[in-house]
Order: sequence, then C-alpha cells, then structure tokens
Amino acid sequence: MVHSGSNRLASFARRVPLEIKAAVWDCDGDRAPGPDGFNFTFIRHFWSILEKDFVEVLKQFHLTAVEDVLQWSWSREPDSGQEVTELTSCLNLMYRCKLGLNTDVWLWEADSSKRFSVKSARRLIGGHSDTSDRLGFVWNKWIPLKVNIFGWSLFLNRLPSKDALAARNIHIDSQLCPFCDEVTETLDHLFSACRFANEVWAGVSSWLKIPPIFAFGYKDILLFHCSLRTSKRGSKLIQAILLISCWMLWKARNKLIFEKSNSSANGVIGEIKPVGFLWIKHRAKSLGINEMNWSRFDLL
Repeated sequence: MVHSGSNRLASFARRVPLEIKAAVWDCDGDRAPGPDGFNFTFIRHFWSILEKDFVEVLKQFHLTAVEDVLQWSWSREPDSGQEVTELTSCLNLMYRCKLGLNTDVWLWEADSSKRFSVKSARRLIGGHSDTSDRLGFVWNKWIPLKVNIFGWSLFLNRLPSKDALAARNIHIDSQLCPFCDEVTETLDHLFSACRFANEVWAGVSSWLKIPPIFAFGYKDILLFHCSLRTSKRGSKLIQAILLISCWMLWKARNKLIFEKSNSSANGVIGEIKPVGFLWIKHRAKSLGINEMNWSRFDLL
C-alpha cells in the first residue's frame, strides 16, 4: 500500500506504544523475538529502557521509504504477542535487504559473471568431488548412453530386482534368483554372489588379463577399475567393459524370466566381446582397436 505518511505516522504515535506494550506482555516470557536470545521476560524487566527503541523500530517498518518514491505500511498494527514476534522475525530477515524498483534477477554466485552455466556447475561439483554414493559413479563416454543410465541406476540400487519389487508390494511368482534358484534375488547376489555371475567375471577377468574379480557387492564390480594399477585410459577401458558385462548379465536375466530362454556364462561372455568391440571401437578411435588386439586384449 502507498501512503503520504504524515496522517498514518500521527495515528501511529498516539496509539501504538500502549498496544506494543500490551502485545509484549501477552507473549510467553521464555520466547525470544530475535536471534540475540533476549526473551520477553528480559524485555519486560527493562521495558522503561527498551520501549522507545521498540516503538521506533516498528514505526520505521510501518512507514519505510524505498528510494524516496514509495512508502509502505500495514493496514493495521500488530495487536498480539504472536504478531509482534512474527513482525520482529520479519524485520531481522529484511534487515540487510535492499529494496528497489528494478526487476528482480537471479545471480549465480559460483561464477564471476553471476550467470549460470553448466560449465560453472560442473566446476563447482568437481571442486567438491568425493567417493560417496552421491558422486561415486563416473559416466563413461565410450559406451552408449543407455548403458551409462543402467550403470547409474545399478549404482543407486534402483534396478527392479525381485526383492525391490516385493518391497513395493508388487506380486511376483518367486523371489528366488533366476540363475541359481537358491536365494532371494538382490542386486548384490545377482551381480556378485551368484555362481552364474562368478563364472562370467572369471571369464571376463581372464580375457582382460587382470586379477580375478572378487566382489562382495555390485558396487565392488562398478568400482573395480579404480583399484587397478594401469593408466587413466586403461582404467576407463576396463570400466566400459565391466559396465557392458553388467548390462549383458541383466539382459540374460530378463530373457530367462520373460522369455524362458536359458543362457550360459560362456554365452554371455561371447556376447560381451563383440558388442563391446562395436560400441567402444567407434567411440574411442584413439585406442586403435582392431579385431586382433581386441580378441587378445593387447590394449593396456
């Protein structure tokens, strides 16, 4: 609301001091109106000293000039302890605010230009990188986007395994692992504990000429490349192949459940090699991949 100010101020000066005192006395003595910690018992005790400051603060808020153009006021003054508390809290929040007539704009503090960009956001995240679940999965450009999304979902434990479906009260005929038919299918079991998965990892590690892959959970598979003593390029290549292997394991699992089509560990490995060759060869041309060095894996 916009007012000339003089009449409102005169009315304020006559009525408000008594109303403010009544409102302060109406408040719970243990409550503090601001972050300084002084409660209303303290304010009442020293009211003879603080009354003038209280009235002045509310008067300034009641009629505050904004760039000498607008003057704002409430339609009425606070008339209860709760309203005084809320008004004081509002004053504390607005103390450092500068009001103006210009259009509001968003400012991105992470960049000197104050403008948001994906590059500055990535730089901000990279500067606080860690190995937690929030930032532990690194996307790999040498494999298709769908495999990266699959790997990210696996890392976050978001794939629809049988135990996850049962936890959401989705009816399934059996919660047992489709490969071994012995224990409940969880992502940890499916990708690391199942005999079928272990046979696949034994064949993959033998082909890649890396130490045997022993994992206690699916995250050990996804982060296995980080433990290898190899170049950055070699680590990225191993990660790409392990993600493709997880993808193929999941596909074999789905074929068995939905199509009743059995797969062998050697069959899954036989799919990993040609699919990985086609995907990685055309996305990582600097590696100089050909059929010979791929089959022998002379790339590290």
